[in-house]
Order: sequence, then C-alpha cells, then structure tokens
Amino acid sequence: MNRESVFLTALLMGTAMNYKHRLILREILWPTSPSSCFIVFCLCLCLVGPLFLITLEARAAQEVSRSDNISLQLITFKFHYHAPEAGEVWLVWGINGWQQAPDTMRPPGTIVPDKAMQTPLVRTNNTFAITIRVPSGTVIDYGFLTSKTEKGTPVKIWESGQSLPRAKGDALIEFESTVS
Repeated sequence: MNRESVFLTALLMGTAMNYKHRLILREILWPTSPSSCFIVFCLCLCLVGPLFLITLEARAAQEVSRSDNISLQLITFKFHYHAPEAGEVWLVWGINGWQQAPDTMRPPGTIVPDKAMQTPLVRTNNTFAITIRVPSGTVIDYGFLTSKTEKGTPVKIWESGQSLPRAKGDALIEFESTVS
C-alpha cells in the first residue's frame, strides 16, 4: 500500500493522523509526483464537484422562478358593452391570433362552440360587462355577439371589436353598440 492510499484510508475512516500521516498530507497538498497530483485532483473533484452542481441547480431554479413570475403577471381587462336593445350578449374572444386561453384563465360560463371562446356578459342597466385576466404581453382579439333582444327574441348580431395591442397594464374597454 503506497503512502497516498494510507492517507486516503485514514482520512476516509476518520482516524487520527500521526506525524507520518501529516507528512503524507503535506506531500499530497504540495504534490511533486504525477500520482499525487492525480489524487489531489480527485479529492478536489469529490469535495467541490457536488457543491458546484448544487450551485448550478440553485441558479437554474432561480431563473425558472424569475421567468414564472414574469409570465404569471396577469393583466385585467374590463369590457363594457353598451347596448340598450340587447337582452343577452357574449364576448367572443381569443388571444394572440384567436387562440384559446387555458381553462384556468377563462371566466366562468365560457364555452368554445367553434374555435373562439364565448363568455356571457353580465347585464347592469343598459351595459353588459365582463372581466378577463391574461398574461402581460398578450394580444386580445374580440367581438360581441348579441344572441337575444331585450324582449327575449333570438337574434345573431355580430359587432367586431379590434385586436387590442399587447397587454401591458389593466384596461377598461368601452364599446358602444351601433345596432338599434
């Protein structure tokens, strides 16, 4: 058994080091032979390697957390549709080119009969309203579908809104119906 092996055995078994072991340690820490250099390299790799990996994992977790916070920043859009003659109105909408929003972002009552989502608006006097929340940077495409008149007669009246620019902050969208 060579001196390096004796030292490693003593180190791994936790035995007390005598003068001979300290000399071996000094030679390993200030290596002069190729085998001593290799042992120092292996010791450093074994001791420092796991710490380096833990640091990398922690940084990756921080980056994921940071990107989640950015993508989860939700913006509130309140839609007010003024239509005195309407009885039932739906917000027909999509995000980023009429794509469907995830179920968790859809207001209650939202249906998807075709490709676009449809959400019923709540009537207060002559105004229909709904609030939706989307991630910051989302483009909202929308229009309004009146499905019943104030007297309850079934109709299909479409009024197109315009695509809203990328969401950067909360907004109120007021829309005056042109149908009388």
